[in-house]
Amino acid sequence: MTGAPVRLTDEELVLLNAEHPGVVLPFLDALPAADRRVAVLAAHRALIAHGTPVSSSGALQVPEALVALLRLRRSAPRLLAVDRISDEAVASLYLHDLGEVVIAEEVDSSGLHAFAALATPEELPASIERFAALAGSVDGSGRPFTVDLVRGQDLPPRSPWGEATVRLEATVRRAGQEREVLLGVLAGDRGTWVTTTPADGRTLSAEPVAVVEVPHRIAALLGAADRAMDRMGV
Repeated sequence: MTGAPVRLTDEELVLLNAEHPGVVLPFLDALPAADRRVAVLAAHRALIAHGTPVSSSGALQVPEALVALLRLRRSAPRLLAVDRISDEAVASLYLHDLGEVVIAEEVDSSGLHAFAALATPEELPASIERFAALAGSVDGSGRPFTVDLVRGQDLPPRSPWGEATVRLEATVRRAGQEREVLLGVLAGDRGTWVTTTPADGRTLSAEPVAVVEVPHRIAALLGAADRAMDRMGV
């Protein structure tokens, strides 16, 4: 990872016209429209009060390096989105893939976005591992199974992963397209399992997995998306 993380709030991203269709704004999205406008206006006033330069037209003047970062983020053709879900909150990791470089954006439930550039795509698994917080999880074991969601089949009455302590969901998105395969991770007191649901949502397949493999399985979604595009001639 290169450079110190850049941190921006939901409100600051809106002020910089840097909303992204694939990225949540947890704080602002929870507000009614009128309260959202007030929050953005308050953030604008706070930035000016803290010395952010303003042009003659009233626009905020931000460092060129930040402008370049947000421009790259917007132009990335692929986005790997990973959610870490708990009873208390949802945190998200977005990996904006530009090929030679990946921009990592971690978003917490308060609406704080932390950005960092990954020097090489090979850093993806390490970034995912840090975010996933799977330390102490147990390797999975047991027989894989598939559930037909269209026919309304249920999961086994006794889940092979037990009581889930960590739950992850990951998928790849492309500009103008719906999500692709949805990969789920359930780390419980009986083991860690990976679930796969295709884009059509018709089935759910589950298999045990070693904890150390989880970040690599998630990162591999980008490679799988590449192969799918190659088959389609895109």
